[in-house]
Amino acid sequence: MVKQALRLLRSIRWFGGELARCRIVVCAVGELEPVSQRELEALGAEVRTVTRFHPANPTANRHQLIAELLDAPEDILFLLDCDTIVTRDPLPFLERSTLQAKIAPTPTVSDGVFEQLFAH
Repeated sequence: MVKQALRLLRSIRWFGGELARCRIVVCAVGELEPVSQRELEALGAEVRTVTRFHPANPTANRHQLIAELLDAPEDILFLLDCDTIVTRDPLPFLERSTLQAKIAPTPTVSDGVFEQLFAH
């Protein structure tokens, strides 16, 4: 995952436009090897270590970072998984006054369940 995070960070710095100049925080579950932390920091990332959310739900670990950044001074919190690559500046597509989210493209529950949930 560190290699993927490094690729993501490089893609942000190379192709991210305004995003390339933003503060970037990398969330690690548990301690990183010193060489990995140095590589991320060399690309301008702030590395945060968080505790595992729950072993039964490893994809929820990313939510630990939100708690870390609740008091951050920035207007926008833009979360990207480490297996993402940035190919152009995404900031023009974000609205600062609204919550925007995308459901992960993994089959978790059926469309019918989502429709019922959102109707409620």
